[in-house]
Amino acid sequence: MSIAQPILGILQHVNTTTAWIGDGTATVLTITTRLLANTHAMWAFTGLVMLTVAMGNAWLISMVSLPPNGTLPSLIGSVVFGSLGARFVGNWLTQGAK
Repeated sequence: MSIAQPILGILQHVNTTTAWIGDGTATVLTITTRLLANTHAMWAFTGLVMLTVAMGNAWLISMVSLPPNGTLPSLIGSVVFGSLGARFVGNWLTQGAK
């Protein structure tokens, strides 16, 4: 076993924890937006944050040689926050369109 293996394991743990923090932040922001600032502009901002979390999770996980489709925080970020973020931004962009 090389010296790099334990370091890679630590980095994988740190990046996975950071991805969970991003998922939690997006969830709290979504609940806060729903309860306190239920406007189109705030939902668009929330959507942008969700898209950023989705991209950031995939980047963080793949940066330490883990497959993005094999870790739960990255899957949640991609599937849930990526799709919801795109929908929120899309609704804001098409608001009033006929």
